[in-house]
Amino acid sequence: NLQLDANNRIYLQAVDISGAKSDIIALPDTSREWFVKKPKGKLLIVDNFISGASAQTFYVQTFNSLNNGTMTDKYDVLDIENTTFPYENVTFIETLKLFDFVFWYSNETPSLDLTNLVTQNYINQGGKIAYSLTFKDSSLSYSYDLATIQNFVPIEKFDQAQPLSFILPGANILKKDQNSSYPNLKTATTVGFVRTFVPNSASASGVYDLSSNQVNGSIALMDNSKSLFFIGLPLHQCDGNAGNVKLLLEKIFFEEFGLTL
Repeated sequence: NLQLDANNRIYLQAVDISGAKSDIIALPDTSREWFVKKPKGKLLIVDNFISGASAQTFYVQTFNSLNNGTMTDKYDVLDIENTTFPYENVTFIETLKLFDFVFWYSNETPSLDLTNLVTQNYINQGGKIAYSLTFKDSSLSYSYDLATIQNFVPIEKFDQAQPLSFILPGANILKKDQNSSYPNLKTATTVGFVRTFVPNSASASGVYDLSSNQVNGSIALMDNSKSLFFIGLPLHQCDGNAGNVKLLLEKIFFEEFGLTL
């Protein structure tokens, strides 16, 4: 009997085998309530971008435009940079499981504790998830190593670290299969902490190659079950071919993942 999009309080009473009853207690206590939000649709956008107001604006505007605007008011945005989850090892995955599809974006400091906690669990429950984020160099200088990334992204290894780990505006993100319907992308701004990788050929296929004067190599993949898409770039900085990020998101969610409204 939860009231959706409203404040709630749960009342508990214990009854033993003799029929004796305890006092009734409230959760939370009487000074607080829970607001229970009803999902707007099947899709959840996870905002993991620090100080990312412009990024959130881009994604909200882009998702509102998908499929001729039919996605407007059909998804939720969860800002995990400013949200505290009680018992997050339980509550966060249960939140994701309210949705069939997730788009998760971040910069070079994603919440890897959460990605590692939920990704395979969510996919095993039938969910489909797309990531857009960058990694700092997997060296002793940083805490992100290959094994950590492999816990949620099917890659064999990182490509060799480059002296310059950023790419300038105008770098090309080219689809590997020129006959596919994936749109070619181009960076619109400088992107830092870019690291290319080798997809795990047993469980995933490369989708995009990065071509620039600074960094080159595979930069995006789709797993073989078409349940996980990953691109090692922030997509809101990759719309140099204006409108092609929108086409990519339509390709991923409506064609590859099979999202229906």
